[in-house]
Amino acid sequence: MPDASAGQELAAAVAGDSGHESTPNDATHVTDNGSLSINEEEHSDEFLMKSRYLHSRRHSRVLKAPVSTCEPAPVVPSVATVERVLELLGNNRPKQHVCAVIPLMSAAMRRAGARTVQSMLLTLPWWPRKSTRDVWPMTVIVRNCLLAKIIPAYEVSDGRVTVTLKRWLTKRDDTPTERVANVHLLAQMEPMAVEALKIYVRTIKPSPLHAVARAASRLASPSSLAGLKAGSRVARTSE
Repeated sequence: MPDASAGQELAAAVAGDSGHESTPNDATHVTDNGSLSINEEEHSDEFLMKSRYLHSRRHSRVLKAPVSTCEPAPVVPSVATVERVLELLGNNRPKQHVCAVIPLMSAAMRRAGARTVQSMLLTLPWWPRKSTRDVWPMTVIVRNCLLAKIIPAYEVSDGRVTVTLKRWLTKRDDTPTERVANVHLLAQMEPMAVEALKIYVRTIKPSPLHAVARAASRLASPSSLAGLKAGSRVARTSE
């Protein structure tokens, strides 16, 4: 027999969605003492499945991206977002790091929303749709100084460029410019993607030299070496 309070909540949810109140003949009827009717006990599995279905339908409607009649305005990354991307590109092999971090940012977003790659495109609240199954292109403003770090022989370091993305997640065969814009976009719009970016940068960022020096001094200090030498002399004498 299901818990009475849980049954009451499920009954209220179904009654609210169906648009009519429950009656003693309904499977959702609750008696005065808080217990459910015999009909509900006989059809509890069906009742629970219906409630979950209605909840999933309602949840999917909430997650739908808005429909717009005009293209969205360009996304201008904040100073904090630019600094995070610059920290990523400031390491060796920046092109490989960009290719590696995008799937991690995507995975963090999908875990938070329990969604697939395909469903994300039509459910992102900040990426409007232009029809039922299609979205507008999204433009992102990217600084040339960042592109110069990932594109060899990129001669422009001042100013900005506008990059157009047709999907929220770039692929490995997309241009470096599109991938850098993708990192900017996700880091600007999705908190979970920002956290994934921070974690990745911490894993690839080399330790400061002073920290390495302190670790080396702790491992091989003069006093510890002297103690080892003294110990070895005593050991030879005892033999």
